[in-house]
Amino acid sequence: LGDVYKRQHQNGVVERHWGIIVNIANTMILHARLNQKFIMYALKYAQHIHDRIPVKDLFDSKGRPTTPYFMAFRKKPKVAHLKTFGCPAVFKRFEINKDGKRIVNKYVQQGLRGIFVGIPDDSAGWLFYVPDLNKTYISLDAAFDEGFTSSALSKKSAQNNVREHQKHQHIYKTAKQSSIVIHK
Repeated sequence: LGDVYKRQHQNGVVERHWGIIVNIANTMILHARLNQKFIMYALKYAQHIHDRIPVKDLFDSKGRPTTPYFMAFRKKPKVAHLKTFGCPAVFKRFEINKDGKRIVNKYVQQGLRGIFVGIPDDSAGWLFYVPDLNKTYISLDAAFDEGFTSSALSKKSAQNNVREHQKHQHIYKTAKQSSIVIHK
């Protein structure tokens, strides 16, 4: 909505952290060789990661480097749930009946192949995108291939992804350079 009166000097900190998050997100997309339609997932996951890593010039009450998560919640962040963005995974999809309860039928509950795209905001588990169904699912039960290589993509497809990434970086830099600077 705007800056607090006489606090515009804080914009630099926010802009720098936003730049870091955009850089992390673009790097994750490039590593996974995904296209820019996954940018919102990547940005949300990059923010999730950024909140859990130590930030320069952020210290706790004892003068030790700390994380934004610790400053907000006064407890150490858990990182065991973090996975490699864009990695292939097989996850269990649970069927739900009309009453909203899970159907317990081992023949109906099958694993689906998908792409890990982040952490859901309002529930436990991980987010998976299934390209064949063009849908996103949440699941707590999954097997990840974090050591994946994207060699299944053709060389031409990989070059297109690099070009798309460079174009996105150029647009971001141009937008940042043309932004209006407010002085005290």
